[in-house]
Amino acid sequence: MDKILAGPILRRVERSQVYIWLASGEPLSLSAKLYGHDLTSPPLSETSNVKKAQLGEKLFVYLLKITPEPGTASFPEGELLYYDLLVQDAGGNEYSLVRGNPDFVFYESGHQQLPGFFIPAGSKFKRIMHGSCRRPHAKQALPGWEKMDQLSSGAGLIEAHFDDLNERPAALFLTGDQIYADDVAMSVLAMLIDQSQPLTGWHERMPVDDHGGEVTPADIKLHGRMHELNLAGFGITSTAADNHLLTFAEYAGMYLAVLGGEVSLPQRGHVFSRIHHSAAVDYNRERKRAMAFFATRRDIRRLLANIPVYMIMDDHEVTDDWNLNPAWEAKMYGNPFGRRMVSNALAAYWAFQGWGNDPDKFDDAFLDTIEAHLNRHQASGAEADAFDAQMLDRQVADRWSYSLSTRPFTVVLDTRMHREAGSNGQAGACVLMNGPARHWLTQLLQQQRNNLGADYPLLLISATPVFGFARMEKFQQVASKLGISPATLDLESWRQGFPLLESVLTQPASGVREVTVLSGDVHYSFSSQGAFNSTAPDVQIHAAQLTSSPVSNNPAGGVIGKVLLHVEQDDDYPELMTPQETKGQVTSLNNIGLVLFADDGSTEKHVLVARRRKVEPPKHVLTYQYSSSGV
Repeated sequence: MDKILAGPILRRVERSQVYIWLASGEPLSLSAKLYGHDLTSPPLSETSNVKKAQLGEKLFVYLLKITPEPGTASFPEGELLYYDLLVQDAGGNEYSLVRGNPDFVFYESGHQQLPGFFIPAGSKFKRIMHGSCRRPHAKQALPGWEKMDQLSSGAGLIEAHFDDLNERPAALFLTGDQIYADDVAMSVLAMLIDQSQPLTGWHERMPVDDHGGEVTPADIKLHGRMHELNLAGFGITSTAADNHLLTFAEYAGMYLAVLGGEVSLPQRGHVFSRIHHSAAVDYNRERKRAMAFFATRRDIRRLLANIPVYMIMDDHEVTDDWNLNPAWEAKMYGNPFGRRMVSNALAAYWAFQGWGNDPDKFDDAFLDTIEAHLNRHQASGAEADAFDAQMLDRQVADRWSYSLSTRPFTVVLDTRMHREAGSNGQAGACVLMNGPARHWLTQLLQQQRNNLGADYPLLLISATPVFGFARMEKFQQVASKLGISPATLDLESWRQGFPLLESVLTQPASGVREVTVLSGDVHYSFSSQGAFNSTAPDVQIHAAQLTSSPVSNNPAGGVIGKVLLHVEQDDDYPELMTPQETKGQVTSLNNIGLVLFADDGSTEKHVLVARRRKVEPPKHVLTYQYSSSGV
């Protein structure tokens, strides 16, 4: 395996700290140096702290922290900064892992030989990117477009505007479904199984009952997991779960692949004897699509190395419909197999996504509990119980949510781990944030108002749109009343909990002046305008809903979805914005979103960016123009 399995990824960046994430196949003696725009000058600062988590025999995850030198309050703002990542060999010789490496730098375009980024002046966002839903073997959403991972378009934007900080995005928000654990191509699962033992040192065994029964998922034939393991009996509701990820190594391997790691998908002939007799899918077609997705791995690595990246999970990081409602949870968590699968998924999410969002949330004890279980290679025992208890714990309301002291003030919501029953009971649609989560948000906003001494604009990240597409959500409501299950309908909108969120945001003490919401999830993109209405008379908080989905996935809803998503300017949906390029207000285009903010922090423009061909530069395909006031 490569010395570097994935990364470096630039994670949380603030005036007082910079975090760099890396996964390697061996223990490394790492350090980092931060440079100003003049690389001939000495470094501004060097590594102040390196955290390491050993998650397998050949899986080491690092988080490096750089802080300003003593006597220096903060790093420079509004100018390019560069970093070097260094490793020391056994002889004490130090060399760079990234300098001049085309996997991480854009030097072919005349730029420097190190990864670069910038901290916006005054922490004011001018431009940011966002996207969601990356399923490797999905077909392209629109005819005439080449199959690819459209996240790679972000690398094109960085390269085109590397030195122009007025045009270059300052941050990337990945808003959910960065992996699809439940819907996996056979060729991808075959690769992950083959990597599992070298990566972690064993083929993980998982508990199936409370009496010591265990199963080794690697022994199940490809496309046979739903059939052989009766996954539905353990609480899995995905209809595409024949190759569902189950072990920690499988979840980790999938992250390594989608974050730009090496990928080698076996030909069908090489795994023919390993395919379950029930498999009816086209192995070669799915493999071809997945290969097209992974063909842009260099673009992905360069993008993630050259822009601060912030992430939040949605359901597919674990399984489709994850924590759909209390009835779903009762079945999943009522058996040791379900608990372990979710724990494995969350441990991988922490290692590859959650840790770098807000590193101070996770102390050494948290890391130790994960390492103790994963390196023991046992399905049960005290370490395994502690692992499950920690990963499934919901006592900390903001375990996965976090905020950034930017302008607009950024709050990223976990809408999966802290839900409560809605008005239709335990088996109905849920409220996406329960009382403790809403209390945390209330306190956070009030603290921001107190710190600033004035009202402020808010950037709210929610995996699913807060202001959903009314036609689709009304269809779901009608179908639900006809008896179709919430899992089948993907009934997980904010409709149940909107008034509760609205009451938090509109409290005068919260200080929220206007809101920009970034979302994904739904497999279609749109921009709309709305409002949160205060209990005070004639008081509204204007809101812009910006939805970018999917980066790589099929359109929502099949034939019915195609009809429902056909909405044009003259239709009766006044809340929807009409792009400058067409009358169509909702699109299934595979894309990433580019957000432009006005000086006062309000939404100025939302642009859907994509490449029609891999050899073409990214283009502004659809442009939604907001006024300077955000609506």
